[in-house]
This record gives sequence, structure tokens and C-alpha cells, in this order.
Amino acid sequence: ALSRPSSRGGCHMDVRERWFTLAARLAVPDDLAQRWWHELRSNYSQPHRFYHTLAHLADMLILADAHAREIEHREALELAVWFHDIIYDPRARGGRNEDDSAASFRRFADEVRGRGAALADDVCESVCAWIDRTKSHA
Repeated sequence: ALSRPSSRGGCHMDVRERWFTLAARLAVPDDLAQRWWHELRSNYSQPHRFYHTLAHLADMLILADAHAREIEHREALELAVWFHDIIYDPRARGGRNEDDSAASFRRFADEVRGRGAALADDVCESVCAWIDRTKSHA
């Protein structure tokens, strides 16, 4: 298991299990869930990343869990967490990382919807909008 320490109270989260749980809730076919897990893990584990890592994802998912009753569209929020920094080039400027991350999410959405996954248009729009909003955070 890929358990990642979190900076939030020393909690650990199995991010791999969390991804596959979300994929199952969305009816993502196993082969696509596996392939996208490899892409997510690979990207968030790149050596140039110091903050935008799997531990950062664990932190964000723990926060989402802590506020679960306040979150109306849980799947959309979780997808935005997973994809918000999938592309990260520390030299990129002008929101390019977020634009590229949203494009990566759209590629994921197109692939899984083409195979019958339950991913509504409004969910996809929300995910991309939330990713876009991260342009203003440092």
C-alpha cells in the first residue's frame, strides 16, 4: 500500500486505496483506473516536486473528509483534488500548470465516459472550474 504521512496530525492515508475507491464509485473500468493511478502516482512523485506530492493529496483528502457534511458534490471535489496539480512545472507561468492539469482531467473524463463511467457534464465542469481557481494560490 502507498500510505503517505500527512502534515495534519500525523495521520496516514492510503492514497492508492482512496483513488480506487473513488474510481469504483464512478464506475471507472479497472484497467483505466489502474492506468490513471500509475499516471497520478508518477506525476505526483516526480523528483522536482517538494509540495505538490502524494502527501499533499493526502492532506487535501483528509481536509475533505473533515468537512464531508459541508461538501455537496463529493466526487467532483475529490476529482479536483486528484487532478489539480497532476501537471506541475515549477518554471511554468501564467496558469499553464492549471490549464494543463485541467486538460489532463478532461482527457481522463473523456476516456472513462467513453467506457461507461458515471461522470456527468456538470461534474466535469465543476472539476475544471475548481482546478482553474487554484491559479491564484501559491
